[in-house]
Order: sequence, then C-alpha cells, then structure tokens
Amino acid sequence: MYKQIHIVGCSPRSGTTLLYEMMSACCHFDKLYGHETRFNRTHARSGQTLLTKRPKDTQFMPRVLASVPEFWVIYCLRDPRDVVVSKHRIAGDKYYSNLRLWREQHAFAQQMQHHARCITVRYEDLVGDPNAVQEDLQKSIPWLTSLHRFTDYHQHAKLSVQSERAMHGLRSINTDSVGRWRDNLPRIVGQIERHGDISDLLIECGYEPDSAWLNQLEGIVPDRSPSRYPDRKGVWNKLRQNTNIALKVWAYRFSRWHRGQL
Repeated sequence: MYKQIHIVGCSPRSGTTLLYEMMSACCHFDKLYGHETRFNRTHARSGQTLLTKRPKDTQFMPRVLASVPEFWVIYCLRDPRDVVVSKHRIAGDKYYSNLRLWREQHAFAQQMQHHARCITVRYEDLVGDPNAVQEDLQKSIPWLTSLHRFTDYHQHAKLSVQSERAMHGLRSINTDSVGRWRDNLPRIVGQIERHGDISDLLIECGYEPDSAWLNQLEGIVPDRSPSRYPDRKGVWNKLRQNTNIALKVWAYRFSRWHRGQL
C-alpha cells in the first residue's frame, strides 16, 4: 500500500499551490503528481509516498479518510475576505473565487476536522512562520521526511507553468497578501450583499474577535462584478455534485482494491 498526501483548500486562492510547491521542494516523495491532480488519479508501488493537490477536492475528503488507510489530507484555510479579493492570471481582471464557494468547502472540511489524518494549515501561518508549519506537519505525518527548510523553498523549487501563473512567479515567502481585503472593501461589501454576513465564520476560525470589523464597511459602495466561479449554484448542479462524490470515492476504493492496495 502506498502513502498519499492530498492538499485541498477552503477555496481556490487559499494557498494550496504554495504549500504543494514548498512540500515538493523541501520534503522527500517518491512520486509527485502535476498541478491540480485529482486524489483518485494516482498510482504508485507499495511502500512509495506521493503528493497531490487540488483545492476543490475538499468535498470528497471526509469519505475518503473514512474509507482509505495511509491517506492524509492537508486542508488549507485562509481568511475568506482575502480569498475573495485574490486574483489569478487566467481570470484577467475578474476576482477568482467567492464566498459561496468558501462556505461550501469549509463546511466539508468541518466534517473531518477531528480526524487524525487531517491537518489544517492556515495560510497566514504558512507565510508568517513556514518552518513552524513544517515542524507541525512532520509531527502529524510520521513518515514525512524534510530535505530543506520551508523558508528556503524558493531556492529549490522548480515551478510548472501552471504553478508559476497561479503564484505570480517564484519568490521568497512574505506576508504581503495577508489582510489585503482592507484595500478592496467594495468587493467585500458586494460579496456580503450577495452571500450574507460572515462574522460568525470569521469568529469561529479565529480571524475576528467579534463583528465590530463590519464598521469598516459603512458607507462603502458595493462592487457587484461577477467572480470567475459562479456566485450561484443550481439544484441540478448540487445533485450532480453529491452523485459525483459517491462515484469518485467508490471508483477510488475499487481501483486501490484491484491493485492490491487496500
């Protein structure tokens, strides 16, 4: 049976690419799968270790953890306000994600937050004290072996075209993107107008002590421009999503059983 770490997130733009590149450059793995590889599209020999990442696979992880041994999940959590103001080069001037998607992904993550093989990494900690995050991962995943310190990852990483585009290039770690939502208040107002107050979630996740932060939004004209990901999801899409969860988990379990890995 091989050992797999799969990185997922609260949303696109949550730091999954950065963490993947840091781990692939600074930790030992027998196999590294490319950018945005689904958790069930992997293959390795018994005893090997591999690393994958896809932020939107969060929805599948509670069932996979319950069904597949030697499978670890790293959940990247980021302040939803910074998520929804973050942009990706492939989306041009559009904001990339939205509060709807963040809420949905985080709800799935809450289902596995107490599982022994699920580790939550906060983006703010990753860029603020990367070596401490690395130490925590090693404590939580007993077979994980470090080759370099996370703070030095940019000296060893070899980014794919997709990763370089998502990260806006290779550079040393910094905290410049933390709290950037304060420079994009119209976007925050527009997202709350569409998706509702997020103060309870911010308090629950430790990003705010109370709802007083909303005072910063008073008198701000909302930016209602669309995100790259749709702000609304229809009933049919929700049904299809739930069906896909069952099918993908079943297919993953069957494929590993067929290869003698379960």
